[in-house]
Amino acid sequence: MTQEIEVKFLIDRKDIQLLDRHQQLKSLIRGEKQTKRVVSTYLDTPQLALKKSGVGFRLRQVGDGWVQTVKASGKGGGSLSARQEFESPIENGMPDWDALAESPFASLFADPEVRQTILPMFVTDFERTKWYLELEDFTTLELAVDVGEIRAGEQVEPLCEMELELKGGNAQSLLKTAIALAETLPVTTEGRSKAARGYALVVKPEWTPVKGANLKLDPKATVSQGFAAMMRNCLEQVLANEQPVLFGTDIEGVHQFRVGLRRMRSLLSVFKPFLPERQREFWNTELRWLGGEFGPARDWDVFCDETLVPIEGYFGEWDSLREVREKAEAQRREGYVRARAAIRSHRYCLLILKLYNWLDREVWRNGADETQLDGWDSSLENFAHHLLDKVHGKFFKLGKRYEDLDIEQRHELRIRGKKVRYAAEFFASLYPKEKSAAYLKSLKSAQDRLGALNDAAVADELFQILDLGNEHAGAALIRGWFACKVETQHASFQRVWKGFKNHRKFWH
Repeated sequence: MTQEIEVKFLIDRKDIQLLDRHQQLKSLIRGEKQTKRVVSTYLDTPQLALKKSGVGFRLRQVGDGWVQTVKASGKGGGSLSARQEFESPIENGMPDWDALAESPFASLFADPEVRQTILPMFVTDFERTKWYLELEDFTTLELAVDVGEIRAGEQVEPLCEMELELKGGNAQSLLKTAIALAETLPVTTEGRSKAARGYALVVKPEWTPVKGANLKLDPKATVSQGFAAMMRNCLEQVLANEQPVLFGTDIEGVHQFRVGLRRMRSLLSVFKPFLPERQREFWNTELRWLGGEFGPARDWDVFCDETLVPIEGYFGEWDSLREVREKAEAQRREGYVRARAAIRSHRYCLLILKLYNWLDREVWRNGADETQLDGWDSSLENFAHHLLDKVHGKFFKLGKRYEDLDIEQRHELRIRGKKVRYAAEFFASLYPKEKSAAYLKSLKSAQDRLGALNDAAVADELFQILDLGNEHAGAALIRGWFACKVETQHASFQRVWKGFKNHRKFWH
């Protein structure tokens, strides 16, 4: 049993020639490049028992030999993955059940039904060109370019990938080399394995959006350790929603991807005193860019599915409402094209790789002054206590003047509410659950009301894009609907606020 750690990229066929002229790459290559045809057949039961167990099983022919491989679902995301795999040589291209009995997956393959019903699902057929690389620290890597196709019955998908796999040494060196190559080659990210792409030809995947996982912080952790854990939690949320955004239809994919980005940006704000300025500015710029690419898709999702649906349900089929719907749906499609293009961009590929590197090496300690280093090494629990006091206080101070706030101040109140919620969610595991849960529930109720008010403001901006004119009946109806909703939400917020302000702060 070994662990496969690799970085996978998509590369255009016309750009493969750049590898032969890549000076930095040439200095690392040891030996001659090798080219072979590789044909792999992936097997499963008709009920997809292996896939449902998180296992991929293939029989691969390389030259005159055969190898069977079992791979478990991996960790990571974006271009980076780490998977457990078990390989054994076989004869005649048939499964060797005895060899599988020695693997961690023995019980799965010992099932008589699996053995009796297993059959070919799809085939990957490609030409693999590979180079062996040796780095200064003696880490060894395999660089492979695969060009061919994936076939499942009559369905065919082109394949053109570049993989950088760790063969021995330091995983951080693998990541640094991947970044160096990505900075000089026109590559993009590929979060799916060949198996995942093959299965997608066999059965339509359910790309389920993913919320941020529950975070369990160590009360004895330092601020630096806590920051790393929270940033990783956000990164995992973003990466888990890549495929739902690219291939899914649930609007929560875009929403949860964007929430992950906002949570990361909130951490950069929270930990601002400890972060070297240049690093903080770099990450703010990159995350702001990515969030901006997702903004239109999310805004039109809310408008189409949360604004128009109840209005259409109440007033029925109006021609003027249908016109609003058609124009809004066209804008939504454009928004999704933009969001998906961002994930497929070279800039996004580099952003994710650099984030992995930044977190794994705690690069924020580089360039930090003595005061900042002392802050990173201080108690996370003490930091959480003071931070929650600070963000709660700012929200409370503005919220108690709600009736006197103008539109811009109410928008600022909503932003402060988000900062409190993110901070409370990040640090909740340091305190008794029953106390934090009650506080968060009350805070969420207040935030939902503020969010509804913001939706009205955003909708007004979207009407400018639709360019329907002041006399359009459908637009006038929707504006009237929002005017009524705004008044209702004002009153609702004030009721909810009375409950929130009486909640005890769970960190005290």
